[in-house]
Amino acid sequence: MRSGGSIDLAGLLAKLRGAFDFREHPDYQPDWNILDRYSKEAMNDIRTEIPGLPPLERDEERATIQDNIDKYNTCFLVGESGSGKSALAKVIAQTNYPQVLWLTPNMLAYDTFIQFEHHMGLRHTLGEILSASSHSCLIVFDGIEGYSTQALQLTARIIQEMRTNVSMDHVHFLFTVQFEEAERIMRKLTVLGCDLPPIDKTAISRCPSENEIRDLIAKFPKLRWASLRTEFRPLLTNLKILDWVVRPTGCATRFKQTSREAVAALNGEAVILCHTERVNHS
Repeated sequence: MRSGGSIDLAGLLAKLRGAFDFREHPDYQPDWNILDRYSKEAMNDIRTEIPGLPPLERDEERATIQDNIDKYNTCFLVGESGSGKSALAKVIAQTNYPQVLWLTPNMLAYDTFIQFEHHMGLRHTLGEILSASSHSCLIVFDGIEGYSTQALQLTARIIQEMRTNVSMDHVHFLFTVQFEEAERIMRKLTVLGCDLPPIDKTAISRCPSENEIRDLIAKFPKLRWASLRTEFRPLLTNLKILDWVVRPTGCATRFKQTSREAVAALNGEAVILCHTERVNHS
């Protein structure tokens, strides 16, 4: 005869997760409410579409990112500033994961887990909360090139704890990072003890092509001037710049060009310097 045995909550959920649709355990629901509130607040600042324009088709990029996550449990999403990395991460998080923990640089600027958990107001440790989750979870480290040394150290500890716990296979990681900083960040996390996928397995967030932008804005009457100016198209492939240009067209005023426009990159952010004359739209 078989002898008796026991299993804890995390072990039970690890066996049953995916086969059944559970509610969150009542002991951990208040903590998930807190994490969800912080995550939604961070994601609310990220737009996945530019108002007034149809969404860009990015199905291939999304599939590549999810494929990397499925294979390695971790994915680095690398791209230039303005390529829509955070927007891609947000769409994947909201589409594919019932539970999302979205972490920004300021949220992890602590020396210890205890300080982080106390600041967040959690009743249980982060490891307990995640291991007891009834659903698959995605932890997004957004803009990790801006993390302090403290935040990177805590990031490494989170990854190590999840990776060494057999009941944490349902927890996945997604990092967004700028091209020029990707290798440095990956080396730093490796030195801190993280087991990361090879650097050639990163996913690339590309800016849309000039033709894609031309076709996109040609249907927008107030932006036809931009689609006809070939010197503007390379600039408008940066989604931050495109968003900046589109926004005024929804106002009651229009802009008339009176002199040269210059575009400069400053501290990783695209800045458009325009000398314009405002003309009232009657």
